[in-house]
Amino acid sequence: IEATRRAAQVDTVVLDQDGTVTTGRLRVTSVDPLEPDHDRNLRWFAGALSHAGDHPISQAIAQLSARGHVAGVQVLAGQGVSGSVDRHPVRVGSPSWLGAAVPDSLWRTVGVEVDARFLGTLTIADDVRERAPEGVRALQDLGLDVQLASTSRADRAEHVARQVGLEHVHLGAPTELAHELAGSGRSVALASTAVVDDALALSTAPGTGGLVLDDLDVQRVGHALSTARAVTAAVARGRAVATIGTCVGVAAAVLGATGPDLTA
Repeated sequence: IEATRRAAQVDTVVLDQDGTVTTGRLRVTSVDPLEPDHDRNLRWFAGALSHAGDHPISQAIAQLSARGHVAGVQVLAGQGVSGSVDRHPVRVGSPSWLGAAVPDSLWRTVGVEVDARFLGTLTIADDVRERAPEGVRALQDLGLDVQLASTSRADRAEHVARQVGLEHVHLGAPTELAHELAGSGRSVALASTAVVDDALALSTAPGTGGLVLDDLDVQRVGHALSTARAVTAAVARGRAVATIGTCVGVAAAVLGATGPDLTA
């Protein structure tokens, strides 16, 4: 059970921001109609049209409403999406494309126009997991040095880091940070879908040579490392084979349906 043994020795965890402290998706954090009575229409038309798109921003906006009768959808790269919803012409995209002022915002601002009338804006942000701060604290309580890596814009990445209780964020690929730390003598666990040779991978993808989780939620990462320590400690104490088998079974339950990859 080499992968479990290596997990027990970890002293540093590199979290890939997307998928660990965030869900890896976007969500609408604010709906701002120009007039209060525009709120319902703003949500309905923007959400209905966005069901026709596959961009992460469209997927986030689509959560605002059910599907409507959508036709004539056109996507303008870098601008937005246009089409008709229940025979009403609708455009969803950059406020400047719609002839509106672009508000100063940390996150992405999307404007909504219906029947050639600007109704207001939506704010789209990274979907931070509700219990991510608790998960980060749990890792720190294990005595681990928790490092966050992000390929997002600097101000957005720093904002997410503060939200989950971390003071710093590494701007760049998480694999680069994991290699750097491992090269300095750290025992590193990388929570990411990427693969790194000289660090333990905690990944959603099987065959990475590390522990396989079905979800990279930071809380699951903590459970996996904690359980690996318990299993390794049980083996070190020379407990009966049946007891060790029970511990490994617990580890599999924590790691998800796939259980730990013990082939590494």
